[in-house]
Amino acid sequence: MKHPINRVCFYYARSNIGDLFYNLPFLALLRQRLPHAHITWGVEKDNARHKKMNEVFAPFIDEVIALPYIGAARGEPFTKKLKHFLTSPKPKLDFDIVLLRRLPPQSKLFARRLFNTKAIFFADDFPPFTGHSRAEQKELFKYGKAVSHEIMALRHVIDEITPATQDAPQYPPIPLALSAYRARAAQLLPDGTSYIGFAAGVGDASRKWPLDNYIALAKQVQTWGHEPIFFIGPQDQDLIAPLSAALPGIRFPEMEAPESERDFALMMALGERVKYAVVNDSGNAHILAAVSTPMIILHSVFPARLLAPLRPNIISIDVRDYVANSIYPSDIPLSGVRDILAAQLQQI
Repeated sequence: MKHPINRVCFYYARSNIGDLFYNLPFLALLRQRLPHAHITWGVEKDNARHKKMNEVFAPFIDEVIALPYIGAARGEPFTKKLKHFLTSPKPKLDFDIVLLRRLPPQSKLFARRLFNTKAIFFADDFPPFTGHSRAEQKELFKYGKAVSHEIMALRHVIDEITPATQDAPQYPPIPLALSAYRARAAQLLPDGTSYIGFAAGVGDASRKWPLDNYIALAKQVQTWGHEPIFFIGPQDQDLIAPLSAALPGIRFPEMEAPESERDFALMMALGERVKYAVVNDSGNAHILAAVSTPMIILHSVFPARLLAPLRPNIISIDVRDYVANSIYPSDIPLSGVRDILAAQLQQI
């Protein structure tokens, strides 16, 4: 673009932790391409999480703000959305560039009237989404028929704004403000032990690899001389009892911290201290990917080639590599994951 780019806003109309962190590689790329711009990350809900994001992502994101009136209330009648938009207090949003993704159709109208700029890019209008309705886009991803990774749509957008340089790294760094959390993580996982992390939970039950497989894998890594630990998210509390019964003495480091510290920032810091991890395709995977934790991600419903984190040190196991057209995580064999994990641990 010919005019200076000093202020940029990126908004992704989803609020769960996986969807938010899924975009971190793109935001890192945005910072790499526009090192001096003021970058705003718009999120859907005003809550404690986005305040913590302001703290943790401060080294490369200038601010995280809630813009609930843009994409909120999906599924409600248009008249109700319109009333919500007209009656909600709105800040002055003055940007040189606005990048929007996953907006409900009517919200595009709201966005054009909210942002004080003509340079609004709707990522859904770029490959691999061009020419497809939202319903068709969903089907393309669910059944693995899309032509490229979802983040590539955002790369197409940023290429329109500013081209890449030849010496640009494949994986731009994601600098994070984690000093306090790293100190706590060092207390929870002291030096001198080789930790293997497991994240057996996921908000969408259809993406859960059987818990018995995680238990068997944890027992296996113990025989290899490593200490298994389990990451426990807010929705994973029901896993503690069966894991404790099957694995006497198993540790859940996050649960040993004060409740006020149990959040994504602590998980990131813990992720830096494990030698390797095995996780479902979940928000946990994207949190750990942000700190480049070496790991295996188990993909089932959503194909790995479309939605795996674009970060280093990741091996994506897709159920379709074992059973054609399957979307069931139970079709990923324990032996296959065990053998890949064993090979990776030998190389580290």
